[in-house]
Amino acid sequence: MLDREQFEEVDWDNVYAALELVPRMFQIWACKQVMDIAPTFKNLSKYTAQERWCPSCCRKVEDCAHILECDEEGRVEALMLTIDMLELWLQQESTDPGLADCIVRYARGRGSVTMEEICSGKDDKYYHFAVSQDKIGWRRFMEGMISKECTELQSNG
Repeated sequence: MLDREQFEEVDWDNVYAALELVPRMFQIWACKQVMDIAPTFKNLSKYTAQERWCPSCCRKVEDCAHILECDEEGRVEALMLTIDMLELWLQQESTDPGLADCIVRYARGRGSVTMEEICSGKDDKYYHFAVSQDKIGWRRFMEGMISKECTELQSNG
């Protein structure tokens, strides 16, 4: 779950606006993912004889965090294809090019690089966004939690 510091950084108005546009079943899945109660093998094993191990990598327990972090080739490839689609969508929506670059690089970094590292050397206007997004973290970012500062950058871009 989000801690208080993370919670206060999230642009909840835009999270709500985005979720309002998607099908109800996706809304339910997203809520369960963020609350760590999505139907992963770990969670299903509490109620059935289901194995807890990730069926893709067979090395780690499949929990909600692992779904995003699994380094099995097929899952990573699927994630990268999704990030490619995100990049195209950001371009189509006329997202500030510097902001779009930061978002895509952060997503592709899979938690190995901070937003501050990505934004270092860029215009100072990215600093507050980077600090704020790093408080939220990569996992929560991938679950749709984006900093309030992102809206400021896009509005003032």
